[in-house]
Amino acid sequence: RTAGSTKIHKTNSQVLNRSGYPYIYIGNLRAKSNYFVSRSHLSASPGSFNYRFGSVAVQRCTPASSRLRSPEHYKFGEREMLENEANPYLSKTTRLPRKRFYRARAHSNPLSDSHFPVPITPSQVDYSLHYPQLFPSSDQDGGSKKIQFADIGCGFGGLLISLSTLFPETLMIGMELRDKVTEYVKERILALRVANPGQYHNISVVRTNSMKYIPNYFEKGQLSKMFFLFPDPHFKEKNHRRRVISLHLLDEYAYALENGGIIYTITDVEELGEWMKACLEGHPMFESLTEEELEADPVVKLLSSATEEGQKVARNEGQTFQAVYRRIVPNV
Repeated sequence: RTAGSTKIHKTNSQVLNRSGYPYIYIGNLRAKSNYFVSRSHLSASPGSFNYRFGSVAVQRCTPASSRLRSPEHYKFGEREMLENEANPYLSKTTRLPRKRFYRARAHSNPLSDSHFPVPITPSQVDYSLHYPQLFPSSDQDGGSKKIQFADIGCGFGGLLISLSTLFPETLMIGMELRDKVTEYVKERILALRVANPGQYHNISVVRTNSMKYIPNYFEKGQLSKMFFLFPDPHFKEKNHRRRVISLHLLDEYAYALENGGIIYTITDVEELGEWMKACLEGHPMFESLTEEELEADPVVKLLSSATEEGQKVARNEGQTFQAVYRRIVPNV
């Protein structure tokens, strides 16, 4: 025990250090700071300063969630991203952000109040913050070119990146509720823009709650495709109201989709797959695509392969359940 409020905890290395190196975890109760002490693996914990603690070197770690807080960081401009070639949060080979610095919860309650900016109307969405190469001025609201694809709960952005090259002229956005995951996707897109000049300028990500604010971002009939890939199953019956696909939410999705727009869903949970299919089947403004249409749609092939969650299911030889439906005008 050191002076003041710092405690030293000897920790099982197999639990907290998968690389096999022993270290001590120091939690500063007063300053709410975390320190990782490593005798032989100090470089794995990048931080703001180093000092000696007895015979062991100590390094303070800056959590990923504490970075990128200034307004400039929320603009997709390359100047804020990769100026420092020694950035420890980026891979030395690919220059892409590393997930281990973006630890996030697997789930987030969509019914809780979150604090992030939300546009009052779709006309207030600043396209220059998301697509600076295409809309240099904040006065431009997109004009005739607006966002057409929305990946709801985009996760780590795998689908967005695949769709960006498949539809280079289409603006698309990922909507994610988790803060750290959103930051990871932002930096990933910026790194790809720097590494591939002229590419990936048509994709972006925003932290928001799509179960509440879809009408705040999209006008009536603006979207041509919406994606709901591997959503949170919310197994407990009392939490079914948190599911992102439900009859009342499909009303909002139908509002944002154009006539003929496609909604894509996929999951590895059979019960959730049946739930989503039943909701879509029971809604008067959606009809399922035929087998021939599914075979001809290049996007369908990406549903299980482009996302990180889909790749994990494939590695584990799991089964997926998809439902693809078209927005229609109901017969009155």
